[in-house]
Order: sequence, then structure tokens, then C-alpha cells
Amino acid sequence: MTDLKRLAPDDWQLVREVRLRCLADSPGAFASTYEREVGYDETRWRQLLGSGAWFVAVDGEAAVGLVCGFHPDDAPVGQVHLVAMWVAAEARGTGLADRLIDAVVDWTRAEGGTEVTLGVTKGNDRARHVYERYGFLATETNVPFEGRPDLVIDIYRLEV
Repeated sequence: MTDLKRLAPDDWQLVREVRLRCLADSPGAFASTYEREVGYDETRWRQLLGSGAWFVAVDGEAAVGLVCGFHPDDAPVGQVHLVAMWVAAEARGTGLADRLIDAVVDWTRAEGGTEVTLGVTKGNDRARHVYERYGFLATETNVPFEGRPDLVIDIYRLEV
């Protein structure tokens, strides 16, 4: 049975381990890189964990999923952005992605939020399918991938 756990700043070593695994496993799926985040110190990891709601999925002793929801500084009131979504290869197709999204959606509602947005890189069709099946709708907004001009991120939204 896979358990979901909300992370706190004291869990910084776990999120560092899982996040670096994500970036190494799927480098084209995130708006960051392994090379950037491997250099983050404890203070930076604690800041990240304090900036929103981070959830990890654990199966036995192994972390098999990660997601974060946060309120961007420049976003409208009530909008949460879903980031850092990752499911380990061995847990894909099990419904874990929906459970991770549920965690962010539930947190958004509890915070009084009304909308969840996220970005999907062009070509990441598996993620796109998961989000569309969940009910996210593509917007007409897309942005360049930071530091990677060859990639473009399409923005999706879900009213909650």
C-alpha cells in the first residue's frame, strides 16, 4: 500500500533525495535541472518545503511519488500552482498520479483556493493525458522553458 505524507521543512533530506531522483529520471519534464538543485544547501531545501504543500508517496521504504502545490506571488488570489509532479516508473499506471493530484486539490480547497494551474512541456504526452483525464483544461497560454529554449510549457487549469 502506498501512503501519502505531507512534508515539513524537517523532511528536507527526503525531498532532496526524491527531487534529485525526479530530475535525473525525467530531465525534460521539470522547470529545473539536476545540476541546479544538486547544489542547493539545507537552507534552500527548507525554504522550498516552507513555500507550499509538498507531498511524498511512499511504498514500503521507497519514495515513489512527489508533488507540490504553492501560491505564486504573482498569481490571482485563490490560484495554486501544481509543480514537481513525479511518479516513479514502477508506480506508473497504478492511480498514484491521481492521488498526488488529489492531495494538492484538497490542500487548495482547504486553503480557500478556487483554481489549480500547472505546466506541461510539449512532448510530455503521458503527463498531458493524466492531467486531461483528471479534468484539467488546456489554456491558450504557453511559456518558454527556463534555460531550455527548445522546450515550451503549456499551461493547464482546473477549477476546484
